[in-house]
Amino acid sequence: METRLESWIQLATRAPSGDNSQPWDFAFDSGSFKITINKGRARHFLDQDMSATWISIGCLCENLERSAAFFGFKCLLNIETDHSVTVKYHTIEPQIDSNTIDVITKRQTFRGKLNKVTLDLNSFNLEFPVLNNEGRQFKWQLVPRVSKALIWKWSWLETVLWLKTSLMADFTKWLHGKNETYEYGISLESLQVSLIDQLSLMMFKKVPNLIKTVPSWFFHFKTYFRLKFLIESSAGLLCLSSVSHDYRDYFYAGKEIQRMWLYLTQYNIKAQPLAIQSLFLNFANSDSVKGSLSDDQIRKIEYIHTKTKVALHISQNLIFTFRYGTTEQSLPLLPRKKIVVTH
Repeated sequence: METRLESWIQLATRAPSGDNSQPWDFAFDSGSFKITINKGRARHFLDQDMSATWISIGCLCENLERSAAFFGFKCLLNIETDHSVTVKYHTIEPQIDSNTIDVITKRQTFRGKLNKVTLDLNSFNLEFPVLNNEGRQFKWQLVPRVSKALIWKWSWLETVLWLKTSLMADFTKWLHGKNETYEYGISLESLQVSLIDQLSLMMFKKVPNLIKTVPSWFFHFKTYFRLKFLIESSAGLLCLSSVSHDYRDYFYAGKEIQRMWLYLTQYNIKAQPLAIQSLFLNFANSDSVKGSLSDDQIRKIEYIHTKTKVALHISQNLIFTFRYGTTEQSLPLLPRKKIVVTH
């Protein structure tokens, strides 16, 4: 029994999380387990109000629900507090569905060049219907092109966050060299950036404050051309919009994001989240942002937020953005922390 349970949970942890931080802990009891947020691993400037962490927990729980029957379980999720989810389960006859397991296993972030591909959202809605989001309405939209003017605004936003906040220190603490052994974080190889950028990142890892010596105009131009390349070297953007009042909204958004990511993986479509250009824009007035940026910078972020919604024809909050496309290139999967089931 414990082997099956362990395998089920280990597969579910193939869910995405910011910089592969895996911000979850498990506590086991008879017939249930609790998923709690590990605040030390969740700490990241982009994770305002634990929004990105709750998206990750939602992705994890979507994996649990989708794969439960394969391992011979049926489960019921309950958001217990603002930092935990309880999962009650019981055994059933296993239902063989190796495709689901394969797709969950293969899902990954791809940051390199992507080729054009046709994406049918009607097909997604048929294959991955929303089962229960407690009345929340999520909407996916395809955006085939983004103006250079908007990319320039997004580049300014990235520049400010990297140079004026703790973002570089938060990011590089998860960064590992190619030959390092690790359970959390990402490798230089998985970033798919140039050798010069790899060397720069390792310098910033050793001395994070070095990032503040980079001229803002240089970082702005460099970020613009990188973003322009990423967006133009893809089939376009895939944007999710909905309400975003509290952690529950982000939990259910995470389940929806994982459904889409599994759908893309099933059809050999790669994706890369653009969190700064989507998720972060909802938090210009949060306390931590106000403590890091000037009033003028915060006003400009709010302006970019408005312009982004207009440009992408989104009426609710922009929750998440993927760039997507196809490629024959493969990357090794990032490792996961081993979960040991004990009662």
